Amino acid sequence: MASRVMHLAVAAEIMKQVLINDNNRFRLGIILPDAYNRNVQTANNSHLKYTTADGTKKTYKLDWFRKTYSEQLKNDDLYLGYYLHLIQDTIFRYFVYSLHNWDPYPKGNTERLHNDYRLLNNYVIDRYKLPDSLIIPDRIKEESIFYIYPFGIEQLSVDFKTDFEPYSNGTAFFFTEEMTDEFIKMATEKCVKEIMALHNGESIIDELKWAWDNNPPMK
Repeated sequence: MASRVMHLAVAAEIMKQVLINDNNRFRLGIILPDAYNRNVQTANNSHLKYTTADGTKKTYKLDWFRKTYSEQLKNDDLYLGYYLHLIQDTIFRYFVYSLHNWDPYPKGNTERLHNDYRLLNNYVIDRYKLPDSLIIPDRIKEESIFYIYPFGIEQLSVDFKTDFEPYSNGTAFFFTEEMTDEFIKMATEKCVKEIMALHNGESIIDELKWAWDNNPPMK
């Protein structure tokens, strides 16, 4: 889905429009779902994906998260950031597959897309003036959000530093600077509207309407 740096850029744009009380917790939350733990085998997943009852679609447990962490969403920007990461990935799937017809099936395409992300990191960092620091609380693993998934915090710190290193291996394959700005703008608008809706105990995102095919046909 969207790269960590894209998520951080959306966070930066949100913070220009919405009062976020703790920017550090918000920025950490907005990339926390990507803190994969490579040393733990678990049936859970950090993005709360699930298959719909009829088995035909997949989506994210947005309703479950809102209900389970309703108080934290109001009072703790770590949880708000985490939730908005899921919203952004929901939008990204629509953006890349429906609007830009991304085809992941040819061999090597996923790796080429990830290389595009790395090539774009420096552009996004400069364009959106992203700070190269990530504040991780000493007792982060005691947060209730760790009941969802045993996040790889140490690896996240390493990956974050790598994101800010210069990179120029290869050339753009699919994802361009223009597409990056287009997605960040779209995601920011949706996230700001979702924050406003949350303040009223509502949501503008229906997880089932944004669901995607569980087993799409091979091309």
